[in-house]
Formats: sequence, C-alpha cells, structure tokens
Amino acid sequence: MSSLPLAVTVGFSGPRSWFSYKDHPDLNPAAFQAAATDWLKERLATLPAELGLADHHFLTGISQIAIGADHAFTAACRDLGIPQIISLPLPSDAYLDAHGTSEPDFSPEEKQRSLALLASPHIIQERVVAEVADRHARFEEANIELVRQSDIIIAMVKPASPGQRGGTRDVIDQAKRWNTPVLIVTVDHENGTPTFQAEWEENTAPGKSSYQPPIHPEEIEIPGLPTDPTSAIPAKDAYFAAIKNHTSTGADRFSKFFQNAAKIIIGTHFAATVCAVLALVLLDEYMGETAFYLTLILLLTAELAFLIWGYRHHSRLHKSEAASRWALNRLLSEVARSAIAFGKYHVGFAHLRVLDLPASLHPLLRTMEILQLRETRAHTSGDWRECRDTYLTERLTKPNAQLDFYARKSADAGKKYHHAHKAFTFITRAAIAATALKLLFIIAYKLHLINDIELWKAVLGFFGVLLPVIAVAALSLAAANDLEARSHTFTEMLEFLEHQAILLKNATSEREFSKLLTETESRLLGETVTWFSRRSFTGVA
Repeated sequence: MSSLPLAVTVGFSGPRSWFSYKDHPDLNPAAFQAAATDWLKERLATLPAELGLADHHFLTGISQIAIGADHAFTAACRDLGIPQIISLPLPSDAYLDAHGTSEPDFSPEEKQRSLALLASPHIIQERVVAEVADRHARFEEANIELVRQSDIIIAMVKPASPGQRGGTRDVIDQAKRWNTPVLIVTVDHENGTPTFQAEWEENTAPGKSSYQPPIHPEEIEIPGLPTDPTSAIPAKDAYFAAIKNHTSTGADRFSKFFQNAAKIIIGTHFAATVCAVLALVLLDEYMGETAFYLTLILLLTAELAFLIWGYRHHSRLHKSEAASRWALNRLLSEVARSAIAFGKYHVGFAHLRVLDLPASLHPLLRTMEILQLRETRAHTSGDWRECRDTYLTERLTKPNAQLDFYARKSADAGKKYHHAHKAFTFITRAAIAATALKLLFIIAYKLHLINDIELWKAVLGFFGVLLPVIAVAALSLAAANDLEARSHTFTEMLEFLEHQAILLKNATSEREFSKLLTETESRLLGETVTWFSRRSFTGVA
C-alpha cells in the first residue's frame, strides 16, 4: 500500500522593511534580503522533519507579495521548487499600485521585482480573498484567510515592534486563537550582520499542541500509485486517475454488497413470516395430529433459520458499514471525475471549497486543487475554446458521459419506483379485499347463510396477514435503494445539464466559460454530496 501525497500548507507573513533606514543608514537592505532568503531556504528544508511529516507530504507556500519578507519567502520557495499561492487583499495590479496614507506601497523598482517573482513557474495561483472596501479591513480579511488556509505559519517580526492593524502581529494572534502552529522569527542585526532567532509559539508548537500532519481516509490507501522518485509532488493526471479507479471499484463493491444484503434481509424476513402464518392459520385446522406436529416443527425450524440468516446479514451489513463506505467511495470517485473534467484549464476548484464536503476530505481536496493549479500554470487565455469543447464532449455529450448517464439513470430509477409503487398499491388492495371477504364470510356464517367457513377463514386470514407484509417489503426495498429521491434528482439534473450544455456551447468569453464550468461541476458534485449525506445514514428498514 502507498499513501497518497498530501500538501502541507505553510502560511507566511513578515515586515515590509527590515529596519528603520533613518535610524540605521549604515545597514544594507539588500544584505538583509539575501540573508533572510537563505535562512528561510534552510528552515523550509528542515521543516518537514520538525513537523513530523512523512515522505508522502509536500510543502506548499501561501503569502502575499509585498516587499521585504514576502519577497524573501517567495524567492526561497522558488529556489526550493515549493509551489506557492499568492493570497491577496485585492487583484495584483491594484495591489501593486496601491497607496498608503502618504506614498505608494511599491516603488517602480519594487513593483518590477514583485512582477518578476509573480512570473516564476512555482507561483500556481493569485487568489483574491478580500471583498471589503476599507484598506485596513482588506488586510485583516487577507490575514484571516491566510491562517484559515494554512497548516502552520511562519511569522517574521522585528524586535519590540508593536505592528500595525492587519499586519504580522495580527496573523500571530489569529494563529494562536485557532491553535495553528506558528514559528515566530525575530529579525535583528549584530554589528551590521543580520540575525534570525526562531521559536515556536509555546501553546502551538508541534508536539505540544493538537497539531497532526494532514491525513486522508483509509478508503484511499491505494496500491501501486504512480510516483516520481525525483519529486514528492505527483503528476495530477496519475493522482486523479488513481483515486477515481480505486474508489469506483470500491463503490461498486459496496453497492452490490449493500443491495444484495438488503434483498436477503427483506427476503428472509418475508419467508419467516410465511412460515409463521402457515403454522398459525392453516395447520392446526387441516392436519392430523402427527402430520401437524411434524409440519409445525419443519415450519418453525425454517422460520428460525430464515430469521437467523437475515439477522446475520443485517449484523454483517451494520459492522461492515457498507452504506457509509459505499457513499464515501462514490463521493471520492465523483470528486476525482470532477477534477479530471477540468483538464488543462487553469482554474481553482472553488466548487470543492464551498460544497459541504466531509472535513476528513479537506486535506485531499486541497491537494487536488494544488496539483491542478501547478500543472496548468502555463495555460493561456487563447486555449479556453479548446478546453470548452473538450469539456462539452468528454464530460457532457459523448456516449456514457453525464447527459447519457442521467438520462439512463432517470429512466431506470423512475421505472423501478413506478413498479414498486404499483406493487404496493396492488398488494394492499388485495389485502383489503381478503380481509373484507373474511369479514363477509363470518357475518354470513353468523346469520346462518352458509354452514362452513373454516377453509375460507383460514385461507383469507393467511392472505390478510401475508399480503401487508409483502407490501411493506416492496416499500422497504424501494426506500433502501433510494428510488423516489433518485428518480426526482436524476430527472432534475438531466434538465439542468441539457440547458447548461447549450450555454457552454454558446459561451463567447473565457470568463463566461469559467463561471459556467464551475457552476456545472458544483451542481454535479452537489448532487453527489446530497446523496452522500442521505445514503450514509440509510439502512435497510
């Protein structure tokens, strides 16, 4: 078995300037910048061992792209080949042209250095995370999102610096409140030489807090996962395909196990009821004593055997957690299909972040998004029509794609539900008729209109007891297989996809395509998430 590679996100925050140039005109800012970059490279290289990470973990950086410390961190990630997400309070062009109270945030030279770093291949995404208008509130919101997206934080600070609103001190306080490990690095100088003193914040240090490296559900312990011996970061296509193939197989296996067990449980209880009714209603009236007892023993033995058989399957079904494991495997399989559907299009998996997916999957989902962004970084806007056409064909319109799938499944679920409903209606009416006839025979007997009703009373009593059991069994089987909800959901989804395919085909801009793509995948995966929530806690009635 091999563990799927998982990303460990390292958030970073630090000062824009290393010291007061007025107070220390003799110090060289370039020397501080180079020293900070080298120190961060060394610390990032040893960080996995400090955090207790395994070979299948790899680092991903998250920071802004301000001058000073952010530049040093970005250069360190670049030199180490660590993927990095730039998380900004506003779009990068506006960010680089922003002004503080009296002067621009970036000089022309600093802006060019930032642009050069942003063009580095290791930058996999520029993500705008703030929506408020106030400048300070934007930076506060960006800090909150930085801590929220990070497994650990590296925070560089100057000694005795109180910090500013929305600055690094706020990041440290936020990390402490959220119990996120934070490595506080105090930057100083001694005789003109930069110094760096690093210490984990006491209450959040690895080994002293609740921090645990990211893990994934045991459902995706995948044998033979393709790996690159030169890199801990896997290729996205192999990664997504391995998840899809493994979990699709698991979903099929648990689905068949659950459905077969449901049929056996309901069937054995029905058969046990038949034996019990035969023994109760018929045998004591129409058999001699010896035959009666022999047949009674046989029927009761059969009833007991059926009940034990059904109970054993019910216990096995419960202990195996087949329903929840079927649901999880199918959910993971559909997540992987959704990720594969994006192809080479460079866009984040926003739909995975907003859907109500289980918390245990978040490290895996984040890793999948990082791999998608990393390998599609070179995508150019001119390719979007090709991506759209490929998506339409491969995901929606070709045989066995989503339109075909939902058309077949809608018809199949509707047909099965219709048959189950018809069976319930017919059998219930038959039970009503049997009971009504029995009542009429008894009234007629009491009025001396007929002389002997024992046979009819026994036969009609037999069907009066048995037929409601059959009707309930039909409903139970339909409920266990989720037929009504599936029929409604599949029909609704088919109508949505037919409309969405037209909109995608007629899209005239990359922005329009991007929104339609995300909306389509969100709806497709949302249907599975809803099913997952329902299926995980649905057993056999």
